[in-house]
Amino acid sequence: MTPDRALALLDADRGPTPVLAIDLDVVAEQYRELTAALPEARVFYAMKANPHPAVVGLLASMGCGIDVASTNEVDQALELGVAPGDLSYGNTVRRVSEIAHAVEAGVGIFAVDDAGELDKLIEHAPGSTVLARLLTDGEGAAWPLSRKFGTDVPTATELLRRAAAAGHAVGATFHVGSQQSDPLAWDTALAGVAKILDGVDLPPDSSFLVNLGGGLPSTLVDETPALAEFVGIIRRAIAEHLAGAPVAFAIEPGRFLVGDAGVLETEVVGVVERPGQDCSRWVFVDVGVFRGISEAAGEMIRYPLTTTVGGTTSPAVVAGPTCDSTDILYEHRPVELPEGLRSGDRLRLHGTGAYTVSCSTVGFNGFDPLRVEIAPPLADAG
Repeated sequence: MTPDRALALLDADRGPTPVLAIDLDVVAEQYRELTAALPEARVFYAMKANPHPAVVGLLASMGCGIDVASTNEVDQALELGVAPGDLSYGNTVRRVSEIAHAVEAGVGIFAVDDAGELDKLIEHAPGSTVLARLLTDGEGAAWPLSRKFGTDVPTATELLRRAAAAGHAVGATFHVGSQQSDPLAWDTALAGVAKILDGVDLPPDSSFLVNLGGGLPSTLVDETPALAEFVGIIRRAIAEHLAGAPVAFAIEPGRFLVGDAGVLETEVVGVVERPGQDCSRWVFVDVGVFRGISEAAGEMIRYPLTTTVGGTTSPAVVAGPTCDSTDILYEHRPVELPEGLRSGDRLRLHGTGAYTVSCSTVGFNGFDPLRVEIAPPLADAG
């Protein structure tokens, strides 16, 4: 779905750049598409992807749960109308005070991947649902999420045995990596979940909650399969690995729901020559890795760029405005941009609804944080 409302807002906007316009129609449509494709999976939006109150409030009004990772996210979600029972705490390493706050607020689902962290939950979140997070390798993802979170099958199994013995409902969760391009990543993860389930004795008439995690992609430069292909593989994997098992499902999308809803407009600060480099033309813009485009670091996430400037194009390095040498968006794979591009011209980065507003600094190098605007209905735009 094209973010028409966001584009219309930017066409009419005369405020300072950079500015991110968010089209809530796209967010709503992505949610409807996902719930229609996987109606058996309870959706928990990973609000870290875009915590704007308008986004969280919209999804909450549509019945979406929220995945939280901190005390502030718990409080913000509740303030925006999310019911406590619709919160899932996905961060696996927490202070006791953070667990206590979440329990007092009514949160009942917690992920865990370590014995010491399970001890905290057994003592401070009795009766909660405990999900063991399984380690994945992140292969096929533009932004892998391996190593920091997750554990192996034997450890996860032992954690859930202990949790079940202590009176917790149990399940498993995983994350195959953000902007995942390989649907088979879910097959590998679900095969591991099946091994965990085989090693856990569930109480009679209880179910094992399987959180399919995040990873569903948005529309960026590097192509990915359509949602139907991901869902087809997920369903096939469930049938192969979990057929007949007493399981319930959840899913934890972030980028898929909000990425396509955002369009970011940036101004060209200058076009300079760097003689002797593989690509000597550098286009400096007023947005960069410290103002919301942090996922361009390492060129792992590549946003489509457009401009109204016409004419012949040639490769250009795209760099942010700060004095930090890491503030470069695209250098190893330069971007084809018009040779007539000059200071004051504007570019648009598409698919920027996720991990931009939430990843903008409060003022690194003295630059203002990213400006964010919620696009009004088209009848009111302009």
